[in-house]
Amino acid sequence: MLKMFRLALPVLAFASFAAVGKAQTDTAPTKMQRFFSHVDVGLEGTGVFTKSVTGTTPLGTSITQSGSNTFGGLFAVRATKSPWVGMELNLGYSRYTQSYTCCQLEGGAQANAEEFTLGYVVHPPTTILGAKPSFSVGSGVLAFKPTSLGGQNFNTQARQVYYYSANADIPAFADFFAIRVGFRQQFYLAPDFGQNYITIKKHTITSEPVIGFIFHF
Repeated sequence: MLKMFRLALPVLAFASFAAVGKAQTDTAPTKMQRFFSHVDVGLEGTGVFTKSVTGTTPLGTSITQSGSNTFGGLFAVRATKSPWVGMELNLGYSRYTQSYTCCQLEGGAQANAEEFTLGYVVHPPTTILGAKPSFSVGSGVLAFKPTSLGGQNFNTQARQVYYYSANADIPAFADFFAIRVGFRQQFYLAPDFGQNYITIKKHTITSEPVIGFIFHF
């Protein structure tokens, strides 16, 4: 998670300086300023709640797989051409434990989950109680990386992930700053870390309430 913050902070700092500079100048915007005027960056915290799933392994064992509830972080960059045309890049992080009702996996398998997704985003030209709504849908990769101490010596595993989100940006303090609240869900094949005795090939859902800070260039 610290790695994600180290990557995000220079971008957020640049966004802040660019926004302040924009507010302080009366000259005509340059091409670069016009480009970045369509970009915002955000650093958000998430709750992580994963649905339990039940299935049968190739060995004929019926098991239930559960992911522990936890917190995570999300770094998002959006580029918006018009209210109905935009793109976003998401880098997410959380750490939680996959538990299985079998196999004497004491304590389950702890893993870092790292999200890399791209999506299509719209910002309807309206406000709701002063907040600006937005909606997005996209896909990418969710990489499960077992930890060195609690990961049961399992291998890293990547899953295709699909997501959607609904958000509201609430202006605060300055025109280049907002607070974002929202909700997103991810859909993906439950991880088995390449171990056939816990493979059930069932899709699960992770639900994430979101709150964070957004900087507009």
